[in-house]
Amino acid sequence: MEDDRKGRGRVGVVLPGDNRQRVANTKLTPNLWIGQLETDWPNGDVGVGTATLIGTRHLLTCGHNFYDTEKKKWCTQARFRPGANRSATGNPEVPYGTYKVKNWYVPEDYVNDGGPPPPAWGITYDEITEYLSDYAVAVLERDVDDPPGPSLMGPNWPGDSKVNGLACRINGYSGDKDQTGHTQYTRTGNVKLSDDASFVTYQMSTYEGDSGSGVFYQPLGVAYWTIIAVHVTGVPDTGSNDGLNFGPSMSGAALSWVQERLV
Repeated sequence: MEDDRKGRGRVGVVLPGDNRQRVANTKLTPNLWIGQLETDWPNGDVGVGTATLIGTRHLLTCGHNFYDTEKKKWCTQARFRPGANRSATGNPEVPYGTYKVKNWYVPEDYVNDGGPPPPAWGITYDEITEYLSDYAVAVLERDVDDPPGPSLMGPNWPGDSKVNGLACRINGYSGDKDQTGHTQYTRTGNVKLSDDASFVTYQMSTYEGDSGSGVFYQPLGVAYWTIIAVHVTGVPDTGSNDGLNFGPSMSGAALSWVQERLV
């Protein structure tokens, strides 16, 4: 009998209207503060996700990039490559080098009760609440050089009413576009707030490797970018335009938890 998950894996959480595009120049703001997060695991696996530099040394990403709730194992080490990309001819580029991650922090609620690392084909609606605390902060071994310099991206909350319908963007390392997770892709779309305001949902397409990406926008008239959610995974579309991707809102207790670790 054919494994249905394989079929769904080919589709993943790529949704109708997929508008992902390769980022041509990751040396431009804010692309240079977004990077490939590579993790090593006790069984020898190497994971690839996305993280965003906030400040000079801290990263914002998702919890399942560092902790596997199913195996109850932490990754053993991690590396961050800001602005990692491929050239127009396909050559890998690491314009700002590789930074070793010194420490990482994941909420106890996720460690104790969170859902397993989501598969490429996504999860079901009933499983979304298992990822309420799937976010994390990491600390690099040293401050980043300039360039890329101190990040002008950071988590904040503009208010529930403003989030609904807000035009946002996600940059990440979509594994279906580049299986090595070395190419940065961007996409845009409007977001919605869940009924209890704990999640931000969107129909922007994502895949393995995008986990941990910031869902962000640039307020009018300012030179910084606000991250309103951390991307986790999605629910595949059934053909009725009912698919979505989501991430925990960077508001309330989640925002406070993150800010307390930026010291």
